[in-house]
Amino acid sequence: MTSTASFYTVCKATKEHRCDFGKLPSCHGNYQFRVRIELEGNNSSWAETPNFSLKKGTVIGPPNVTLVTKGGALGAVEVNIQNPVLKISSLNEAYSKVEYNIRYWKKTDKKDVRETYDSQTHTQTHTHTHTHTQTIYIECTNTFLLSHPLLPSEQPAFVGT
Repeated sequence: MTSTASFYTVCKATKEHRCDFGKLPSCHGNYQFRVRIELEGNNSSWAETPNFSLKKGTVIGPPNVTLVTKGGALGAVEVNIQNPVLKISSLNEAYSKVEYNIRYWKKTDKKDVRETYDSQTHTQTHTHTHTHTQTIYIECTNTFLLSHPLLPSEQPAFVGT
C-alpha cells in the first residue's frame, strides 16, 4: 500500500467496480474511503464515504443456543450458548466480553419471571417440572465496549419453549 497524505492506495489501475481492502489495521477508530477515475492522464475529483467504524458498522448475529433437560421430572434445564463466529478476527477482542441475560418462566405464569446474568456460555436454570412448558428468553449485551456499549437487541437472541 502506498500512502497519499492520510489515505492509502489499495486498488490502483483496476477496471473492477469493487475493491477488497483486506485486513484493516485495527477494529478501533474511524475509516474513510475514497475513489476517483483515472483515464489517460486525466483524473476526476475524489468521491468520499462518510466515516466508517467497524465497531458501529458491524452487525453480529445471535449466538447458537441449545437446551438440555437434566435430572428427570424435577431437574434443571441446561443452557449452552455458543458465541457467534466473527469473520473479522480483530473484532473477537472488541466483542469478547459479552453477558447473557437469561429469563425464564412457566408458560402458564409470566408473572413469575426468573432472571440471571451470566458471562459464561454454559449455565443452568432452576428446577422445572415436565407438567409445565417453560419459556426461555436470552439477550446478549457487550460489556467490553463501555464507551460504546451495544444495546440489547430488539429481538431476543433465542426464545424457546
